[in-house]
Amino acid sequence: MKKLIVVLLVFVALTAMAEDVYIVKTKVSTEGENLWATHAVVPIEAVSVFVPTYFTKNGKNISYVRSYEFSFTTGTAQSVKETKSGVLYRYTVSIQPKKTLPKAKKHIVVTIHVNELGTGGLYAESPGLLALHRAILAVSYKTGYAWITSVQFDNRNVFKVSVALTDRL
Repeated sequence: MKKLIVVLLVFVALTAMAEDVYIVKTKVSTEGENLWATHAVVPIEAVSVFVPTYFTKNGKNISYVRSYEFSFTTGTAQSVKETKSGVLYRYTVSIQPKKTLPKAKKHIVVTIHVNELGTGGLYAESPGLLALHRAILAVSYKTGYAWITSVQFDNRNVFKVSVALTDRL
């Protein structure tokens, strides 16, 4: 029985993915706002980019459908950097997809600069959301699935986000 429990725990640990999710929040002016920003829940949109997201594309218009089941847990936010438009926070998130991720047909690395975040633009709250959107625009697929495989931050100004894509699961 102990062996079975150990095997199950190892399996669960292997299927969970620990990811850093970055979010820019507008600058706070009071200690209460700072406390709220530090303990606020990470938006699910910023987490869902780590599992396949179905998309349809018509020119530059993209529709997204969250089609992959997953659960996640997160700790408190850590302030990483002040930007001209807000504060960049990092959440360490453990993501548990309900099934294994598909094999990608394409990988695209998207560079996001910190000054592009928090501008109020489309998907500008998170480098992951912005990178996913740009990668989908860059491929010829009219429909397909896209997800983030890694986010690397140089702790100064640049994110390198690797996006996986496939036209079918």
